[in-house]
Amino acid sequence: MDVEVGRFMEMNMKNDDELDPFAGLFDDKQKKILEIIQHLENPDQSQDSLVDLLQTLADMDMTFEALKDTGIGRHVSSLRKHSSDDVRRLVKQLVRKWREIVDEWLRLNPQEEQASSSLTADGNSPQQKISRNQVPDIATLQSLDHRG
Repeated sequence: MDVEVGRFMEMNMKNDDELDPFAGLFDDKQKKILEIIQHLENPDQSQDSLVDLLQTLADMDMTFEALKDTGIGRHVSSLRKHSSDDVRRLVKQLVRKWREIVDEWLRLNPQEEQASSSLTADGNSPQQKISRNQVPDIATLQSLDHRG
């Protein structure tokens, strides 16, 4: 692992007894993923550091919940067209692996559980829940169109 990344993670582990920046909202795995996201967002990150970060993600035992709660997939996907062959290769591996995790979760969970995802028109609107098996009410769709 890149020395810079290793030091950052080590410092954060030492400070775990102090103030938790995520206020107990995430488990240890999710906190580690969020720390990796912070590094991935750094435009000055070296190619070697990116490879190390992506390899760390590849070595993790990822869950559907961790993928969903952290949004790591969006951050990793943003590196699909990186100039480094190694970075692109790792991104492809991760996306493929994570798609399998999501597909497995979808296969194991009934449609009713999946319907809990919601559609929000804007930040001020109440959430509108539409199940995959249900045709949305036309009035609901029209009200969503006219709020913007």
